[in-house]
Amino acid sequence: MSSSSTRCGAALLALWVLLSPAVVAGDIEGTVRIQSRLGEKSETPKHKRITRKNSSGYTSQELEASGHEKDQGKGAEGQEEEHVILHLVDPGGRLGAHPSPKESNIVDQANKQFVPHVYPVVKGSTVTFTNKDRFFHHIFSVSPGRDFTIQRHIRSQTRTFDKPGAVEIFCGIHPRMNAYLYVVENDYFTTPFSGGKYALRNIPAGKYTLRAWHPRLEKPVDFPVEVPEKGTVKLDLVL
Repeated sequence: MSSSSTRCGAALLALWVLLSPAVVAGDIEGTVRIQSRLGEKSETPKHKRITRKNSSGYTSQELEASGHEKDQGKGAEGQEEEHVILHLVDPGGRLGAHPSPKESNIVDQANKQFVPHVYPVVKGSTVTFTNKDRFFHHIFSVSPGRDFTIQRHIRSQTRTFDKPGAVEIFCGIHPRMNAYLYVVENDYFTTPFSGGKYALRNIPAGKYTLRAWHPRLEKPVDFPVEVPEKGTVKLDLVL
């Protein structure tokens, strides 16, 4: 290739870079506060009622009779906010989604508990369920469109979650075991730090909906937000 052709190509590349629109992005910061009425929702029936049957073999009557409890993520005072999942809803499809591999998403069964208790993943991600106890567990969910079961003799197995929304998980042997996966549409999600502080970074400028989900909410709560081209918008949330 001649030197003149090389110079011409470099000039065209430089011109393309100059004319290309710059990516503008801002941040969202704030705090999450859960109202006392949410924390006092303990009068809600603890027993999870299942209205259909899946491969786990449970019916609604059998599950209630066995005493399976729906924890709903009520932690110690001041810690319940840490079970909130915040994510951006973008009908325009501007936000990308990159499913994470099974090595990144691990839900353990340890000491008759699921660890972590609440866990967010991007749709299409694979989650590994691992039994670290010396005894059997029988893991299952009957959440619509996300139901699955892992038989008790299996020590570790993966599942892929393609449908956004909450996945309630139980153990067919230990009725107090309960956990939640929450499947989000894109990469822009977070959970609050201790004290309820949260942040979402490097969001393409524009109007979005910030959706808050918590196991003890009857349904997610939406907050409109406009992300600036530069800088940070503050948005405090009360659930």
